[in-house]
Amino acid sequence: FVDTGSTDDTCEKIAAAFDATWPATPGDGETRQMPVYMRCGPGQPLVRIVLETFEWCDDFAKARNFAFSLGTAKWRMWLDADDELTVDLPKEQQNGDTAAQHLRKALMHTDGLGQANVVMMMYNYAPPLLKQDKYRVVRWQDGWRWEGPIHEELVPHPSHQRVIASYRELSVVHQDARDPVRSIKRNTRICTANYMEAFAKGNVELAARMAYYLGQYARLENDRERATRFYVEAGTNLGLTNLAAYAWT
Repeated sequence: FVDTGSTDDTCEKIAAAFDATWPATPGDGETRQMPVYMRCGPGQPLVRIVLETFEWCDDFAKARNFAFSLGTAKWRMWLDADDELTVDLPKEQQNGDTAAQHLRKALMHTDGLGQANVVMMMYNYAPPLLKQDKYRVVRWQDGWRWEGPIHEELVPHPSHQRVIASYRELSVVHQDARDPVRSIKRNTRICTANYMEAFAKGNVELAARMAYYLGQYARLENDRERATRFYVEAGTNLGLTNLAAYAWT
């Protein structure tokens, strides 16, 4: 868990859920400290639970890289606090597995094949308007990194090729999807600042990416004229990419 600036007792509640204390204090031999180790079920391996804070600086990539650096697993996944992993299969095909169990089995299969190094899933941010594929799980040991202050991109190490596995039976749902206003204003502010900076520096590709997301936010606010202007800019300048296809549709 990485807290990026909550102003309530979020950290204390997370620690308490694992019978630990926050912030960490010199122990007396009896008080449980973070990180802690626990089993998620009978016969399951020990899981390391980490809780850290990150001073928010309007840069999602920096926060993501910090969070991923705390992990020790070969494959690492990100979920925001208001995201939920779901299985998009008929109940009779789920075999009683939870979404996490289904993901674990899928990853074991992917890892056994030894080819793919990143997994893509559908992200339902504000359906049906904001739905798109996102890189969600990555073999971090290959030297990946996150880049970009907002709508950050997962960039592979120069010596590794991006080989994608697509899990169409799994998706991530943003739990503020019915009322995403809280994050739209923040994201619009950050996107606008990066759009203007990229435009001023002649970075057409970055400006076009920011334009696409600004179009999405304008659409959510029912500003169709502004949304169309940004979509056209994104579609024109992003070439043969998924975002360009999304923009034109």
